[in-house]
Amino acid sequence: MAIHTNTSAVYLCTNQELQVEAREEGFDFIFGTDVANNELSFLFESKFEPYQEYSRTDIKGIDLVLKLGDSFIRALEVKLTVIPDNTTANDRESDWGTELVIRPASTSYAALGIFDSIKPFRARLKEILEPTCSTIQHWDNTVEMLSKREEIIGCLNKIFTECSGQEKLATDL
Repeated sequence: MAIHTNTSAVYLCTNQELQVEAREEGFDFIFGTDVANNELSFLFESKFEPYQEYSRTDIKGIDLVLKLGDSFIRALEVKLTVIPDNTTANDRESDWGTELVIRPASTSYAALGIFDSIKPFRARLKEILEPTCSTIQHWDNTVEMLSKREEIIGCLNKIFTECSGQEKLATDL
């Protein structure tokens, strides 16, 4: 049995219309297990090794990796924010917002997690992505990437719509 403190985390997800929704979830859900915390390993700034097979380069570490014995359970980015942030500090309190911090590992792990969740759809992913992505010569060229921006967003929206419901939830692990 997990240690319960009646504390929740804010969990961001998308709905069927691809709109971001925030909801509160308990840590059993967030951690992907109801095993007692003292049975888990909490590895900070560590690599979530199951995702390495999807990358040609080293995926580096992420904020928190949870393991149970030798089994990898979850890779999590931990975001600590301050309200108000520097863009809303001078506004009315009702208009305060949080700061969203994104670092390269966040983006990479998000993409790897999405791929891991929908890997049974690999052939369909290729059908959707290949017409747009196979023409990109230099992924680090800002001008070229901006010229493909709308096409890439369209591809991603199609993937998210077709694969909706395939996300890994704590109850699936």
